[in-house]
This record gives sequence, C-alpha cells and structure tokens, in this order.
Amino acid sequence: MTQFFYQSKNDKKESAKVGTMDFFGTISSVSNETKKYYQENDWTSAIQNSFQEWFDEQSLFNNKGELKILISKIAMHMKEDFRKDLFVQIDELLSEENFTEDDNLISVDSFAGFLMFFGLVPKIKTPSLTVTHEGNIATSWLDETVRLHVEFLPNRLFRTAVSRRDLGEKELLGHQGSIKSLETFLVRNQLHKVYANE
Repeated sequence: MTQFFYQSKNDKKESAKVGTMDFFGTISSVSNETKKYYQENDWTSAIQNSFQEWFDEQSLFNNKGELKILISKIAMHMKEDFRKDLFVQIDELLSEENFTEDDNLISVDSFAGFLMFFGLVPKIKTPSLTVTHEGNIATSWLDETVRLHVEFLPNRLFRTAVSRRDLGEKELLGHQGSIKSLETFLVRNQLHKVYANE
C-alpha cells in the first residue's frame, strides 16, 4: 500500500488529507472530494502504469545481472570475444526496447546448464541464443548442411533438435537427457564439427 497526501483545492492552507491507495486503483479512507479528484485525473491508472514500467525495468536489470554474474565466475576459462558475445546477446534479449508481453525472463537454472556444457566442452563456437516460452535458454549452431538446436532445461537436462542435409536427403534427430551426456550424443552423431572450435 502506498500513502499519498492531497492538498484541498478549495483551501490550500487546509491540512493535507491522508489516504491510502493500492496499485490496482482502490481508494479508501479519503473524502468524497479526494476520490473524485483522483478519478477525474486518472491518477490510479498512472500510478499503476508507472509501477508496472518500473517493475519490468527492474526485473530485466536483475535478470541480466544474475546471468552475467554466472558468466563472470567462469570468465577466466572463456576467450574474451566469446564472453563479450554472450553479454551482447543477453543485453539484446533482455532489452527494454525488444522485450514484449510475450517474452520471458531467462531461467537462471537453464542458463547455468548451458555454462555447465561450456565447462565440459570449453572449445565451442559462440552460439546464437534465444529464449523459449518456458524461459529456458536455447542455443543454435549451423553450417552448410547441419542445424543444431539445444535447449537447456531445468535440473541440468537438455533437449536437442537437429536438421541435417546429406546427399540431398534431410535427416531429423531429437534427443533428451542429462547435460553430462550431451557431448557424447553430439560426437556419436558427428555433430561436433558444427559447434566445436577445433
């Protein structure tokens, strides 16, 4: 609940009348004159919208900070260009200009899973990052014949979608499992050349 003070327009010397108002527009413990003033000037909507804008901005800022702190903990093992590319993509995904009502904040647990994969396979190309409807981070690598998409799920799990074109034929692969088994799956299916910097 937020407290406000309203000075009567009829008598500026009158003591301020005190009331309470929540961010959903409910006004209580105020005079009828005060209620009418705020209704006519649509202050409740203004305050609600202002609060929502501040909340969204703060949430985006906090989410970016959480992810960048995770990166900083293993930054010593990253090439500078790789780290900078991740920072740039995070800023773009969570920018106020690009963020819409249909977008989601990035799950810290999911992003930690991606960094865990990096720890297991540090020599990887910088992926293209996207965010799923569940807030999971998804990475993509591609070359002339292969598209590799890996979604990092909570609890250190992953889900892949692979599209391959060999000799004019299209082959689709899908797999889900523990992140510790991800590299084995990718190498077994000869996909390491798509994401690995050898």
